[in-house]
Amino acid sequence: ITERGLRVWTPPSLETIPHMGGKRDLEIPCSYLKNKLGRIRSGATVYLAYPVDARPYNIVTLLSTGLLLLNNVKVLVFSYNYPSDEILSLFFKTLRQILAVNDINDPIIKKLRRNIIIKAFNPTSFSIEELYSRSLELVSAINPDIVIIIGIDYVFGCENYDISMDYIRNFSLFNKKKGITTIMLGSHDCETQYLITSSLSNVIVRMISDKDENGPSFKWMLYVWPGEADSFIVNSSQLEQCIHEILTRVVDRGV
Repeated sequence: ITERGLRVWTPPSLETIPHMGGKRDLEIPCSYLKNKLGRIRSGATVYLAYPVDARPYNIVTLLSTGLLLLNNVKVLVFSYNYPSDEILSLFFKTLRQILAVNDINDPIIKKLRRNIIIKAFNPTSFSIEELYSRSLELVSAINPDIVIIIGIDYVFGCENYDISMDYIRNFSLFNKKKGITTIMLGSHDCETQYLITSSLSNVIVRMISDKDENGPSFKWMLYVWPGEADSFIVNSSQLEQCIHEILTRVVDRGV
């Protein structure tokens, strides 16, 4: 109860489980992953997990940029651990470092500005019901092709799993009904949260550090569960080839 009276959040819930589809499926900007996964069905829920103490945001940003530019889609980003301007800066920083894109009038930068909408919330300042309702309102108003949640682990914390799971499931089902693909990003260091988020997903991509035999540094590899086929590993050399291909395609599609 506040000075404005009692605030009640009554978000919708779906009694039936909708089918995927309704919008154009997403092409994967990497031949190796495309051969393994095919396309990402519109309305699918994808979980990308990474270690909390080694967050590979440059790779995540590049994958997201490739997916956005290749498919020419509108993306709504919910950030639960960084402000909106820092998320946008992260995209631009990756482009500057990897593609040497510095001009704000560069076609790639302009397309990203047009197609990405970022909303940042501190999830600990809201009840899960209010956070869910606000998110649904924004999705309905913007009608994006993709919703990206950065910091899904911040919604869970390491408690109240039952309540969080119900609302996140309903949110992904709401998006599925509208043909909106949901991509959840978060650390996998809290095992219970990782298992619950995985159980809600149609595709799971887990980033794993792969120690470099030639030195103290490490590289990345991916564990991928595609949902309708056997799991597979993308080793560090295959991932590097994939990144190189995405870079080439981002440059080609940025114009």
